[in-house]
Amino acid sequence: MARRRRRRTSVRAYFREAFTTHPDWLRLSDNSEVLKQWSADHGGKAPDDKVKQSMAACKSAMRVEQGIATRGPHKARRRKLVAAVPARAVLPDVEKLETMIYQADAYARTLEVHKLEPVVRHLRRALAHIVLAFDEEA
Repeated sequence: MARRRRRRTSVRAYFREAFTTHPDWLRLSDNSEVLKQWSADHGGKAPDDKVKQSMAACKSAMRVEQGIATRGPHKARRRKLVAAVPARAVLPDVEKLETMIYQADAYARTLEVHKLEPVVRHLRRALAHIVLAFDEEA
């Protein structure tokens, strides 16, 4: 009679178990401890990119499940704060801001410094966003 193959646990299952036994690892920004443990449990073998990707995906999913926030306020919360002010109330200030960005863009272009190209692109993009946002409102 043939022997049954021993079923190996998946990489994701390994990390799910590791994060369950060490929940403090979910809050770490550095994964070196987790990867050291994986290496120790797998005979000193260094984790390859697939293992690291699986670990990151599992960690992210478990953070979401447990409601652990990794960054600042969520976008939805920020949008609520911005949406509370009516557009018509700030229109004069927005026009001033638009003028200031336009002047900064013009001045940056007159300097003709190669390293300022990303700044000029950002200024133009900001100007376009303002125009689009307040054209929709008007």
